[in-house]
Amino acid sequence: MIPDSLKQVRFRKIENVYKLFIWSILRYIQLNNTRVYSEIYLSSEYPLEKLNIPKECIIRKEPSKKTLIIAPVLNLKILLKYFFMVKNLRILDQDFFLTSAASTNFRLYFYDFISDNERKEYKDLSLKNIKKLKDSCEKLKQKQLLLLGTGPSFLKGKNYAIQNNIKTITCNSAIYDQDIWKKINPILCFADPVFHFGNSVEAKRFKNEVISKFNESKFFIICPINAMPILIKDWGIEKNYVIGLNFEKISGHTNPLLGQKLSVKRTSNVLTEFMLPIASHLSKNILLAGFDGRKINDKNFWQYSKNTHQPLNEHKAEHPSFFNDRNIERYYQKHLKTFESQLIKLENVDYEIFNLTNSNIKFLNRRNIDE
Repeated sequence: MIPDSLKQVRFRKIENVYKLFIWSILRYIQLNNTRVYSEIYLSSEYPLEKLNIPKECIIRKEPSKKTLIIAPVLNLKILLKYFFMVKNLRILDQDFFLTSAASTNFRLYFYDFISDNERKEYKDLSLKNIKKLKDSCEKLKQKQLLLLGTGPSFLKGKNYAIQNNIKTITCNSAIYDQDIWKKINPILCFADPVFHFGNSVEAKRFKNEVISKFNESKFFIICPINAMPILIKDWGIEKNYVIGLNFEKISGHTNPLLGQKLSVKRTSNVLTEFMLPIASHLSKNILLAGFDGRKINDKNFWQYSKNTHQPLNEHKAEHPSFFNDRNIERYYQKHLKTFESQLIKLENVDYEIFNLTNSNIKFLNRRNIDE
């Protein structure tokens, strides 16, 4: 399935049509790769520490059919040179197309360096871990579950969670808040190849904060299935606390958002792709807070609270195409449509969903809880 972010590409540049075609082919090749690589070749200089590959990977001076070719720059010369080895080619050009560089790098470990059996082991581990998480939630007297976003109303939602000792799922830069991790130890969702697994200074700050908080007090982490080997083998997160979701087709299951194999629909948003599907698996009584949405004059995706603020300039410098080639307004409108559709689907099968904090999103305010 193609992520929704593709539908918000800026096609004002004619070259983006060409880039879309190349990106689609190379992405398909990587996602369907069956070869287990143990060696790489760099077509030009590129810092090895930026690659998501096993530490024991061998670096070759010349490529062969057994070598994964990493190209930090994509141009016609590269395409022609490796035309007959295109199945081995991975492009990490930060100026190429949206998140193509970051996403390709993000997928390297899972899709290019481990076998089908190893991938199945990660899926089985996820099923085992989510059962443990669900069992722990069912033991709680508090049956409600809070989804906490990182918008300006984060503080109000956090205080509600602490005061009511309610099980909480939060996301992304909420890791920078201190109280919530000391007092209620929430479940954390994150998935972005740029913001969380990228090579910017801010992405490294995020990584270090997750590791530090986890070492202080273990918590469950929800992530894409291909992030699991990175978190476990590189970040040192204990494997029994990582749950990876995949994008296999959802069918034949009573939960409209989460398949039996922990499969979800690609939406390119942590709330609709990870938080809400997991919440719907753990409880049928869901509270929302911290999802303020965008104001009319917002230029970026949306605003953050002071507790969860993250600077974007470092991300923009390391991954310029992610911002330059995206129509944020179109992305946001698609996100709202998906979000509202998911709420309706859950409510149609007897979920109770309420909103705790005022929002710029009208359909959330219609679900405001009486205080």
